[in-house]
Amino acid sequence: MHGGLDRPTSGHSFVGGLDIGNLDDAGLTQLRRDRIGFAFQYFNLIPTLTAAENITLPVALAGAKVDQEWLDYLVGQLGIADRLTHRPGELSGGQQQRVACARALMNKPDLIFADEPTGNLDSNSSDSILERMRTLGT
Repeated sequence: MHGGLDRPTSGHSFVGGLDIGNLDDAGLTQLRRDRIGFAFQYFNLIPTLTAAENITLPVALAGAKVDQEWLDYLVGQLGIADRLTHRPGELSGGQQQRVACARALMNKPDLIFADEPTGNLDSNSSDSILERMRTLGT
């Protein structure tokens, strides 16, 4: 699966019943922003934004209002509620990883692509984050 980053050369790819091979560039952008969460091994956080701004970036790009209750719940479950005003450079690797996971979950996506989202964490923290991603994503 390509997450809408590439166009299929044959066959079909569906997200929530939507054949993404039939979408134009704007449709693919909207799909990735609204219905797919991405959590990368190397975080891809924007260094000039706070943790809260990085988490809510998909919402801001969509021009939507942040669901504050959901944000509070996510950051509480991921243990980063006290780090929201910090920029990525002020966070540990594990905290950055949690911010990236929260961002992937912020829009309550239909699908999450995770490229080793716990690669920089110890095994106990990895297990905890993966379990939270499973339960928060449902």
